Amino acid sequence: MPSWIELAAIDAIPDGSTTLVRYGFQGVWIVRRGDSFRAFLNLCTHAGAPLRLCGTKLCCQRHEATFDAETGRALSAPAPLDSFLPPVPLEVRDGKIFAPRKESGDGLG
Repeated sequence: MPSWIELAAIDAIPDGSTTLVRYGFQGVWIVRRGDSFRAFLNLCTHAGAPLRLCGTKLCCQRHEATFDAETGRALSAPAPLDSFLPPVPLEVRDGKIFAPRKESGDGLG
């Protein structure tokens, strides 16, 4: 059973937004739509570079690959078009958003 760490208060993530928060030594993008939350590691699938928000998409800061912020699916090269941003499991409780504490080799960065 993983232990969980707090990423943010629910109120800190506005409805309809895509927000970057710290997750260990890197970031995670939290997407909020109503009471639904999803998260993706802040890592391009092409070169592992950080992403930035560009409109409704996430864009690689190094080579400009784009990703759908809703699904994490790659939309343009040089990211492989069959790739997805690494998802991060979330748990929402007591007005806060939690993610599993990262362990060595768990694939969460």
